[in-house]
Amino acid sequence: MWSNLKRKKTSKGGTIQMCVEGSVKHNDRVGVYASDEESYKMFFELMEPIIKEIHPRFDVKYAYKHEDLNLVKIE
Repeated sequence: MWSNLKRKKTSKGGTIQMCVEGSVKHNDRVGVYASDEESYKMFFELMEPIIKEIHPRFDVKYAYKHEDLNLVKIE
């Protein structure tokens, strides 16, 4: 998995290294952190199983897109 993801970068410069950095530096923390909103898609191979473990009822295929949260579209 690391080989597949280590060279990928989000449009804002987020990397898989940034996502795991917190857990590596601080042994008392578990998990990964999204470097930006695009990380969830870019690093799906890593993020999806972790999200399912923490939030078993959450289905990522029904997740809202950021642009869907525009107040003009909500009525």
